[in-house]
Amino acid sequence: MNLPFCILLLSAMLTNAQFKILSNGNVGINTVTPLTIFQIYNDFKKVSFGSATSLTDGISYQGFNAVRQSNGNWLTHNNGTKNGGFILYSDLNGNLNLVSVSNTGSTNQSFSDSYLTNNTIAKFGPVCYIATGTNNPPSGVKNYFKGWKTVFDNGNYATTLYFDLSSIDPRIYSTRNGISGDPQIVFYNSNIGSYEDIKARSFIQASDASLKNNVNEIVNASDKIKALHPISFNWVGQANNAPKSYGFIAQEVEQVIPDIVFTDDTSHLKSVNYISIIPYLVKAFQEQIQIIKEQEEKINMLKDELANCCSTDKTKNMMLNNSKTNNNDNTEKTIGAYLMQNAPNPFTAKTTIRFYIPEQTNNASILIFDMQGKLLKTYPINTKKEGSIEINGGEMQPCMYLYSLIIDGKEIDTKRMILTE
Repeated sequence: MNLPFCILLLSAMLTNAQFKILSNGNVGINTVTPLTIFQIYNDFKKVSFGSATSLTDGISYQGFNAVRQSNGNWLTHNNGTKNGGFILYSDLNGNLNLVSVSNTGSTNQSFSDSYLTNNTIAKFGPVCYIATGTNNPPSGVKNYFKGWKTVFDNGNYATTLYFDLSSIDPRIYSTRNGISGDPQIVFYNSNIGSYEDIKARSFIQASDASLKNNVNEIVNASDKIKALHPISFNWVGQANNAPKSYGFIAQEVEQVIPDIVFTDDTSHLKSVNYISIIPYLVKAFQEQIQIIKEQEEKINMLKDELANCCSTDKTKNMMLNNSKTNNNDNTEKTIGAYLMQNAPNPFTAKTTIRFYIPEQTNNASILIFDMQGKLLKTYPINTKKEGSIEINGGEMQPCMYLYSLIIDGKEIDTKRMILTE
């Protein structure tokens, strides 16, 4: 082999070298012009290693479709339409940092070291900024987390539960594929077999009309509310002197409003949708308002009948046969006597009439009349000073009545009372 041929062969080997070491220390595999300490492949699509001394505290890096040039800028290669890359770098605090170089077009792009620190999407170490489960996190975000958990049921896609804790629109949501049941977020402590508390300022439920079908009116809400059994209690595992909790027993609620009680498939524990009780409370209140309104209408009707059926003079004349007795002795004996309005009024079962009888009284009684002036009952009073009698509504028909206090044959006062059904 002559010398010119050797020189020609050596030149060809250097020109087509698969492993290249430059005088500045850069090393390349499958490239004759490595731009960094260690670079694989000529168009940056593979892997490179080296140092990034101009970063604030960075000491090493690894680039994917990205290399750090001698001028300190990061270079990404393009394939005619895209030019994105990915960079890993460590720092002196012991963190591993991940940077996604966003696609910006169809030409090679150059990025400064500051681009890395400003666009770090994940930091693993003492401080952890995570972006996972998405290939497009917001640019420059430092406190972003997004992920998912996909569930399959008998080999078929069931649901994907998403966690999005970004600052723009944080939420936990899911997608479904026709599988029965609703996705739930459960806070359950399996060590003690108990659900945990959730604290928040308020809870907002979806309620738009467009989200609902099979809409029906709640009926007989008052009966259901009356059937519920409110209790106070301590949770299992709490001390007896711990603050009380208040609610219902799920098994009892299930007998009254079964649709708001749920049983866990695994633990078989029952839970109650307490918020769903609110519509029943509102409806029960509305039903009670209607009942009160109807009772008021009946009372007003009875008052009208009273005003039309008889006059005050006629009633008084029929109440007492001896009311004409009105001498000075009787007047002195009845000074201080009074008759109170019965309570409650109107009443259904029982009502109480209070009165005061002076010490010098010889005899006293309370007389009950109907609205036509007919005497129905007489209640003798054997006590002096303050006293009361109880009227049993079951002994009379629902109507309006008059009752009078009579002391030594003199009418002291007359009042009305109403007995309702």
